[in-house]
Order: sequence, then C-alpha cells, then structure tokens
Amino acid sequence: MKKESYKKNVLGFLSTGRLGEIVMKSLLENNYNVSIVTRNKSQGQLQSLKNLGAKIYEINFDNIYQLNDLITENHSVYVGNIYQIEINKKIINFIKGSEKKINKIVFVGGANTKLISEGYGTLEKFEDEIIFELPKATIVKPTMIFGLKDDNNVEKIIKLLKKFPIFPIIGNGKTLYQPIHYLDVRNAIIRIFETNNLEGEKIIIGGNESLEYQELIKIIKQKINSKTIVIKLPQYLVYVLAKIIIKIFRIKLPIERIKKTHINRNVDNSRAIRLLKYYPKSFKIRLEESLKEYYDI
Repeated sequence: MKKESYKKNVLGFLSTGRLGEIVMKSLLENNYNVSIVTRNKSQGQLQSLKNLGAKIYEINFDNIYQLNDLITENHSVYVGNIYQIEINKKIINFIKGSEKKINKIVFVGGANTKLISEGYGTLEKFEDEIIFELPKATIVKPTMIFGLKDDNNVEKIIKLLKKFPIFPIIGNGKTLYQPIHYLDVRNAIIRIFETNNLEGEKIIIGGNESLEYQELIKIIKQKINSKTIVIKLPQYLVYVLAKIIIKIFRIKLPIERIKKTHINRNVDNSRAIRLLKYYPKSFKIRLEESLKEYYDI
C-alpha cells in the first residue's frame, strides 16, 4: 500500500482523553494541521497541544454545523470514542454533510466480544451503521489498553500488588489476555491515517502476545518486586458470594465481570499486520517503559 503523498488536515472529535491526546500530539509532530473540537470550557489539559500548533474549538454538539467552515478539501476526521453513540450520530450527520471534502474518517472502538460485553449487540449494530453511512470510515478496535497514568488496567493491578499482602485471582488464572500499550494503539491509528484503501474496514488490534492472566500477574510482580501472595478462588463460589452480598448488604459489585472472568480476551492480529504492518512491542518491554516513564508508583 502506498502512503498518500500529501499531509492532511485533521479534525478531532472526542479526542481529549489519554489516547486522543497522544494521537493528536503525534499527528502534530508529523506536520499535520490539527483542529480539536471540545466541550471542555477550561481547555487546560489541551495547552500542550495548543503549544504544538493545534487549534481548539469549543462547541455545543447541538450546534455542530458551526464547524462547516473548518472542513477543507482532503480533510480527515478522528473520532476517539465510539461509545458515546448519541454524540457520534451528530458527528456522522455532520460528516455526511461535508463528505465530498473528507478524505478519511477514523473511529476508535473496542475489541470485546458478545461473550464479554453486554452492549456488544448495540455497538456492533452501530459500527455497521457507521460503515454504511460513512463508506470512507475505518474502525480500529483495541483490546485492553495500558501504559499511561491511571489506565485503570495494569496500573490498577500494580497498586493492588504493592498495597495488599494477598492478591486474589478468580478462577484458574488461565484466561487469556492480550494487553496493548497506548503507544501501540497510537501507532496503529497513525498508520491508518497514512495508508490508502482501508475504507470500510474494522481492524482489531491486540498486544504482541496472548498471556494467561496468572502469567500476566507473575510478570508484573517480578517487575515491581512485589512479595504479595497470589491465591486462586473458585469462580462459581465468588459469583455466588457476590450475589449474596449484593442481596443482603445492597452493595454494588461487578457481578457480570465475575461471571465472565473465564472468557478469553485474546485476538488475532493477522489482519492488522497485513493491513497496517502492525508489530507491537512485547508486554514485558512496554511494562518496563511504563514503569520508568508513565506510572507514578
């Protein structure tokens, strides 16, 4: 696949979170002209992007058509959160009104299957709607993302391993995970912007390798020199106890997550490799990088 010979203007929606920020930063550093749409009145966290040359536009999504003048020929669009469906529908209608000028549209979703996600059916239907309404769209679907501060995945595990003497694993610990670093997700997204012939594609991306959950915990323990004892608890017993606690004490517990802890979260990267030349770094390497640079542990 040939890279496009010109640099595009990029309009970013729902792109002020952790992933969106590093995607926008990378585009700016590669001489893209970046405009970011935000509902955040303070815009404080966007200062670093402004310093790199990003233009920030604060809007109410009910008046999204005020952005029409921002769209020029060969513009691209980045939508960093597919889960906000109602806002996405407004963005889709806006893009359709300017479609003749838009070169590429990238949406970011997730790789959870119907066995894991209760909302899978709704999201899968919405993804199909996006592709139907916007034939130029590409949807990238990462697995469990980690690697930046407060990622709520690996960093959360690290904090538990440092704070408590016992770390419980629900089930046999053999459930497969394929954590992917934020920077590898970013690299895949940038590659989409720079690659032709990806219209209408849904591209699942995961980390470099599939790891059993117990192996994942073992690697993290070794890297942080944790002395925490790991114990395994029968999944069915934990599930029953959780239901009893919820009923008696009215405490909210992640009952559905407990119920599905045995379901594998690994994916096949072969299409991403073929379409994007996607080769993420190993979990161990990315973990070491994050411990040095991103995690405040």
